[in-house]
Amino acid sequence: MKFIKNRSKLFQFFLLTLLSSFSSCNKDDSKSTSPNIIGTWIYISGYYAICDLQNDEEFDSDLDGCDEGDCIELILKSNNTFTKTIFLDGPPNAEILSYGIFSQSGNIVTFSCASGACFDLRSEIYTIELVSNELTFSGERNYEGGDCEKVRAEIWVRN
Repeated sequence: MKFIKNRSKLFQFFLLTLLSSFSSCNKDDSKSTSPNIIGTWIYISGYYAICDLQNDEEFDSDLDGCDEGDCIELILKSNNTFTKTIFLDGPPNAEILSYGIFSQSGNIVTFSCASGACFDLRSEIYTIELVSNELTFSGERNYEGGDCEKVRAEIWVRN
């Protein structure tokens, strides 16, 4: 009889331990972390398509960083502002392409330009993936007049 009571207590202890581990895992899983994208990024390559083309024709763009020729730099600041600058023939010949604010929720990043700061670009919404020092954007750019561009993959490296 004593063995049965001890076995019952052991089973209750096991069951309680099992339930508490599930509830603690559940709490950890519910936390959503956003990748840290704050910093300076250099454009490496991109793969794009025009939204209204029926054949979904793609085009690509490759740059080799800022060592030789043109390069594009994206600065994301902790106050949620951004600046995208192009360097023609490398630094120091710079021209600001766009600037404004960005918001991040998990792996979704939205860029909103300051008034008149992005030519005819209206909005950019991306899903991001950060692996080591490589940041990949995929999503869509929407322009004034209804034009849009699909961003299949735009790759940036941390500077």
